[in-house]
Amino acid sequence: MSYNVASPPLPPSDDHHHDFSDFANSPDSNHHQQYNTSPVRQASLFFIALGILIVLVVVWCCKRKGKMKKHDGKLDNQQPSGGSQGDAANLEIVCVGDAGTSIPASVPSKGTFKYDDLSAATNKFSQDNFLGQGGFGQVHKGVLGNGMEIAVKCLKSGSVQEEGEFEAEVENISRVQHPNLMSLLGYCITSEQRILVYEFIPNKTLEYHLHENESQTLDWSKRMMIAVNCAKGLAYLHDDCEPRVIHRDIKSANIHLKNDYEPLMADFGLAKVTADNITHVSTRIMGTMGYLAPEYAMSGKLTERSDVYSFGIVLLELITGRRPSAKSENLVDWARPLLMTNTLRNGDYSKLVDQRLENEYKYDEMECMIACAAASIRHSSKKRPTMSQVVAALQGDVSILQEFNVGIKFNQRSKEENI
Repeated sequence: MSYNVASPPLPPSDDHHHDFSDFANSPDSNHHQQYNTSPVRQASLFFIALGILIVLVVVWCCKRKGKMKKHDGKLDNQQPSGGSQGDAANLEIVCVGDAGTSIPASVPSKGTFKYDDLSAATNKFSQDNFLGQGGFGQVHKGVLGNGMEIAVKCLKSGSVQEEGEFEAEVENISRVQHPNLMSLLGYCITSEQRILVYEFIPNKTLEYHLHENESQTLDWSKRMMIAVNCAKGLAYLHDDCEPRVIHRDIKSANIHLKNDYEPLMADFGLAKVTADNITHVSTRIMGTMGYLAPEYAMSGKLTERSDVYSFGIVLLELITGRRPSAKSENLVDWARPLLMTNTLRNGDYSKLVDQRLENEYKYDEMECMIACAAASIRHSSKKRPTMSQVVAALQGDVSILQEFNVGIKFNQRSKEENI
């Protein structure tokens, strides 16, 4: 069998004894142009080409495998790239702990989740495992093969970001570590879905225990503990993370309670991370009616004080036991006149406080929480305290709120001023 294969021209050489005719084993060096018809030569060229092809296939497979790993939910330790320097999603968060030590920016990968595994864990996202509909998407309970219970949040299709932006925000979430902020276990990306995986908290939410649990009233000591620790978590986001993190959707339904009623605030990482500037104007209003600060609801102007307003609504829920929105009147409109009465200033909180408490609360703690709520829900964002000031006030230093609660001096008669 003969092969008439045309070979490419050989490079010029002064030494004809080093041309490819050596591989053809041709006795006639003057006719090296015929090497292409030699079976030995053809076999050599075939194996060389085959080797190159194998190398290319191996390189391609390695690159494809690396790209697929990112879709399986592994939280990479690399800083996100691509995108403008001013893009908040590409900014790396550095947080400082309570002891003043920096939390390493490169945190270990939280875990790898594949869509098929999450589908199996939730029984194909069945209605029986449905936990609720949040502001960002549906949540299902799941059980992994090792028995671990998880909460699987499938983000709404309308909120699905580009893959790079989503991964950047997930990286930022993973770096935020606080005992009262719910930690992210991992994530999963498919062509059409973005899924976040959290630890499942069986004791439900503050919303349930305040407004839906008719068999048991949340006592005052638990309410106070929840308020203080949630305030600490928010102060951590505002003051100890760089760039600062604005939650944007603070509400009782996003406060999960562990078995000892220790609160864990959820969904904080789904808010945009804003640089350390004065304000951030959002073209997309995210949050829940009844909790939105006036400036944010009307113009999209977002600051840390917008979070303070929403937290003030949560404090009013803890104090009054009422929902933030009702058919006839919302909570703020109902509470503001009571916060201005002489009766309240004289120490009579009976018209404001949840009747289910049956006056079983510490008077000084109630005074602190009412002072914080009154200061936090002021219409002007500049007249609201910071979360750090709210923490200090809830822990007993009410004097720190004096500049914000002018005209609401508790146990003293003074000139009224609208909140």
